[in-house]
Amino acid sequence: MKISVLNSNINNLKSITKVIDYYDYDTLIVETPNEILLADKLIIPGISSFNHLINFIKSQNLTDSLKEKIMIKKIPILAICAGMQILAHSSEEGGESGLGIIEGKCKLIPSNKNFLIPHHGWNYLSKYENNLELDYKSRFYFCHSYYLSINDTTLVDKWCSYNISFPALINYENITGTQFHPEKSLNDGMELINNFCKK
Repeated sequence: MKISVLNSNINNLKSITKVIDYYDYDTLIVETPNEILLADKLIIPGISSFNHLINFIKSQNLTDSLKEKIMIKKIPILAICAGMQILAHSSEEGGESGLGIIEGKCKLIPSNKNFLIPHHGWNYLSKYENNLELDYKSRFYFCHSYYLSINDTTLVDKWCSYNISFPALINYENITGTQFHPEKSLNDGMELINNFCKK
C-alpha cells in the first residue's frame, strides 16, 4: 500500500517522505484529482497558511476529490498544521472558506509580552483542556500563529497550552489531525507517522 502525500508546492515533502521511507513504506506524491481518488491513505502537509493551502486546493479542482475520499470513502487521513486547519469552515487568517469537514474556525492565538506569535518550539501536551497535568513522556514541535477552535471538544485527543489551550491532536472518524509537526518532532513524531501508515 502506498502512502499518498499531497503536494501543494509550499510544504516540507522531503521531511515527511523521509520518515515514511525510513519505515519502508512506499510514498506517492499526489497533485491531481485523479491521483487523490486513487489514494488508500493520504497525508495533507502543513507548512503553509490557511489561505495559500485552500486556494491551491480550489485552483487545482481538488475540493471534490478530497471530500469524496475523506467524507465518503473515509480513507485514513493525516492532516498536519494548516492541513488540519483547512478542514474547518473558515479562518481569521483570511476570507477563504475551508472544506467544512470539521465544525470549527481557525483563530489567531492571543499574544502578549510573555507569549509572542508565532508559537514556535517544543511543547508537552495534556489530555485535558486548561490543565497543567502534562504528558512528559513525549513532546512535539510547533510553528503556527493560528489554532483550530473546534465546536465538539470530544474530538480532541491532546491539548497544548500557549497563553490559551488549543487542540494539538484530534481524532475524528478516519481523520488524525495535528497542530504540531510530527515530521519535525524526532522519535515521537516519527512514531505517530508510523502508526498512521501501518493502521
